[in-house]
Amino acid sequence: MRATLAATFLLIAACAAAQLPTEHERICALETLHGIGYAECLAAPPPGPVCGNNVIETGELCDGTALAGETCTSQGFDSGPLACATDCLSLDTSACVTNPPPTGVYDTLAINLPPAGEFGVLPGSAIDVLTTATEFPFCSSIKCFASQNSFLAWEGMALDEVNGKWWNPAGGGHSDYGGNEIYEYDFASGAWSRLTTPQPLTGAPLNIDGTCPSPSNGPPAKHTYDGAVFIPSRSEVFVVAGGGFCMSGFVSESPSWVWNVGSNTWTELPAFTGGGYPRADYDAARDRVYMIGGPNKNTFYEFDPSNGYSLVSSKGINEGSEGTARFDETARILYYTANNVGVKRLTVALDGTIGTKETIATWAQMGAPAMAAFDLDASGRLVFWDGGAGVYRLDPATGMTTNLTPASGQMPPSSNANRVYSKWNYIDSVGVFVGIDDPREGVWIYRPPSGNNASNFEQRCAADGVVLCDPLDTEGPYGVNGRVMLNPDGTQGLPTASWWREWRGSFNACGPKPVLDTSVKASGTGSLKFTYESESAENCSGTFATNFSDNLSVTFGEGDTFYVQFRLRYNCNFIYFDCDPASPTYRTARRFYSSYDGDLTAAKSSIIESGDIAQGLPSVGACTWMQIVLNHIEDHGVAGYHSCGWYESFKESTGESFVGSSQFDWQPNSDHECWWMPNPPDQTKKTWGNTGPNCFNLGADEWMTIQVMTSIGEWQPTKSGVPSSRVKIWAAREGGPQELITDHALYLRGPSSGNTDYGKVWFMMFMTNKDASEVHPTAHAWFDDLIVSTELIGDPT
Repeated sequence: MRATLAATFLLIAACAAAQLPTEHERICALETLHGIGYAECLAAPPPGPVCGNNVIETGELCDGTALAGETCTSQGFDSGPLACATDCLSLDTSACVTNPPPTGVYDTLAINLPPAGEFGVLPGSAIDVLTTATEFPFCSSIKCFASQNSFLAWEGMALDEVNGKWWNPAGGGHSDYGGNEIYEYDFASGAWSRLTTPQPLTGAPLNIDGTCPSPSNGPPAKHTYDGAVFIPSRSEVFVVAGGGFCMSGFVSESPSWVWNVGSNTWTELPAFTGGGYPRADYDAARDRVYMIGGPNKNTFYEFDPSNGYSLVSSKGINEGSEGTARFDETARILYYTANNVGVKRLTVALDGTIGTKETIATWAQMGAPAMAAFDLDASGRLVFWDGGAGVYRLDPATGMTTNLTPASGQMPPSSNANRVYSKWNYIDSVGVFVGIDDPREGVWIYRPPSGNNASNFEQRCAADGVVLCDPLDTEGPYGVNGRVMLNPDGTQGLPTASWWREWRGSFNACGPKPVLDTSVKASGTGSLKFTYESESAENCSGTFATNFSDNLSVTFGEGDTFYVQFRLRYNCNFIYFDCDPASPTYRTARRFYSSYDGDLTAAKSSIIESGDIAQGLPSVGACTWMQIVLNHIEDHGVAGYHSCGWYESFKESTGESFVGSSQFDWQPNSDHECWWMPNPPDQTKKTWGNTGPNCFNLGADEWMTIQVMTSIGEWQPTKSGVPSSRVKIWAAREGGPQELITDHALYLRGPSSGNTDYGKVWFMMFMTNKDASEVHPTAHAWFDDLIVSTELIGDPT
């Protein structure tokens, strides 16, 4: 007991002297409760961590397979497996690989870029080393006359991006071609080489089903599909099992093979057969090959290159068909396609845990032909090529799909579309895609549209599903099938007078009406400009409204989904208090406006509403229970609500409270945490400038993109049961991709008596109860590029 008290007093004394006890002292004090002397305990060395238990403990940097999330890439290397040192005090990078790109590898590519958004062909890149029809005495047995089928059949290629080498290993197969030579394209020299010659068969070619004679050396020519993978850690190309060559075209599966780049030799891997339309890619962080395929084409496989490409694991995923696979090492996601479904993904964690497969988009949703091949761009988006002129992009984060098919320039022919597989690759250092359809045409280059954008206004208007395109300038709006829709007075462009009972027009209640501005525009010849003058009331900037068609026939009701996209720009005076670049407070405090009752107000930007009933009859106003409104919350964050008179905000409760204030997310189910933060901390009043730090806030002097999806279930006259409808909002900075900022289920009440389904959009700067005596600088807003569609609308240029 005395030892226990002494130890306790020592601890109290240490705390009184502001000296916290060490972990060892604390443990020894506790041990005295079990009869062990405190002094003796302190004299003994403190227990250390256990190295080798795969758990990182105090004093350890890593332990066995536990690497604290570190990889060779995070340590500054290009690839390879990372390990923990045997003492658990350092990371073992001995197997990591650094391969700096040799100087000039892609110089020829870089100086021959086509215009942004178009295709081009690398000069002199047409293949000139194909096996000729009578080059070898055994040509008749392997169909030398069809050597182009080593590319044109169901074939992929393997790319060493660092060194700029692109290989076609033993293509052909089935009854297409029997030569097993290797073709190489060297980006540095811009030349093709035939690294090996086709080998004669060990027996006479058979014209019956069954096992056919193999080549005297190396693998049989085979349909490689997407099963040829370059392994940078070993400088090898792994070619997964597949059906080899036979005159009849019907063969049993051949083994997998490995080709060593340095020695130019093949090694058979008999342990795995039955590739079954493989889709494969390499994970550098784990030094693994992942493949979708197998005898029943429905299995996920994992191979270990460091152990003879042995099969580590397999998992049935009820998958079929064929396609392309690409592994995103940053996101730890294997993306792959299935020709009868679309695009799917499967997570593979650093510890090897396999997630649940998920379909991202169907081919119909993408507007792309089944079997288009893809690779990942620098932003992790999937860019597809169909082998012809068709290019499509899918953003897996938002589900946004965009048709990037060029409208002009040099075009690849579509004679062999849909057999591209891994003959389509993104070269990150140059920022372009390279592809081979028929190598006799050469190596195609596709340069994505500039910046992070996808297509111009005209291309987006030409996409499937578009019902209205209004450039909001001197050109008139376009309807279905590109039909020009005129204003009520027969003119194109923005209406020159105010109408209240026609299909499209601009209006003013007390201030300047919206006008055409040819000096500020996102595209075309101008944009629609709104002005809010000092000492003006709530609606003194005017409004603009347009139905979705001039004959008022295009509306959306129960069971429909539609999208409205537009460009929006504010001047600095509307967003900030201080717009003097020389001021120390330039663009710091965000501007708010006062209401006549002494509170604050903020602007609405758009309303999606009932369409008008018939020309000549009173127009449906903006304030009905149908309206879907986008408005500014504090700090000019984007938010919204539904219904005039039956108000339903898109915000959602977080279920938490902060300083006595319930927390709501104003941009729910997105990557933006947009919640209230009471200010000052001892108050719960929600005042301007106190939203969370991660809201998507509107900017100044830039063209932003806004898109609203309205998916209508059943009309629900009461807020009971499960909401059957959904609203999504996307927003984008100028030059950036659209980000999902709201995903909210809601009750849509349906049209009020005498009104129609959704069929009109309004633009405005309306500020409810705005104090008309408030003095402030003149504020402006510009709207441009309005599109209404039944499909998601892509990113703008």
